[in-house]
Amino acid sequence: IAALNGLLESGGVGGGQTLRWTMRIARHGQPALEIHDIATGESAFGEFTAGIGTPLRYLLNNPYQRLVLDSLEIRVEVAPRRAQWTLRSARLVRGAVRPGSRVELLCEMESWRGGRASRTLQLEVPEEAPPGRYLLWVGGGSDLNRFEAARSPAHFRPTSLDDAWRRLRSSRPNDALYAALYARAPEVSVDGRDYAELPASAVILMSGSQSTVERRRSDTATLDEVRHAVDGVVRGE
Repeated sequence: IAALNGLLESGGVGGGQTLRWTMRIARHGQPALEIHDIATGESAFGEFTAGIGTPLRYLLNNPYQRLVLDSLEIRVEVAPRRAQWTLRSARLVRGAVRPGSRVELLCEMESWRGGRASRTLQLEVPEEAPPGRYLLWVGGGSDLNRFEAARSPAHFRPTSLDDAWRRLRSSRPNDALYAALYARAPEVSVDGRDYAELPASAVILMSGSQSTVERRRSDTATLDEVRHAVDGVVRGE
């Protein structure tokens, strides 16, 4: 409420403005959790309130232990322009690559009421990658978070307050263009730690001996991920 009132008292938010915000949460015995993001467009105010409210509500109502905070700080910067980019197209420079080489992705982006720009992203293919088809995803940070939540829901179900604290720190903001390369491989989570690309024997052993194991239902493992910073919100995937 204090953050929203401060924002409204300083001029409020309109459709032609851009909000950049950072929230720093500190609790005893853990490194401070810092979350930052950017919002613009007609729903910038709502995205800002959801951005700071959603993680706080989850932490305060978590089912594991009571949250006791040392401090909470929110910084907001308002720019009088709509800083927004839309991904219009993406294509592979080469459709087939060898293990140990790079996937090169050419992306075309368009700015709000502006021109177009090209971005080239490169991802590493591991030496041990077997022949076959792989999934390549490209787009903005929140879109990638939603994509992974749909394919690997276990990754977004923490096992403790400390695990939730750590996973919130890795949430992707919207001020970048992301590309991620995925393979069909089993991935297991033990006590909040992820183990990707395990052999079948290890998956069976870990799943049978650990009561805290939660196997990922999508059987999708991340091979590589790259981030290209952009001056504004990135939409599209």
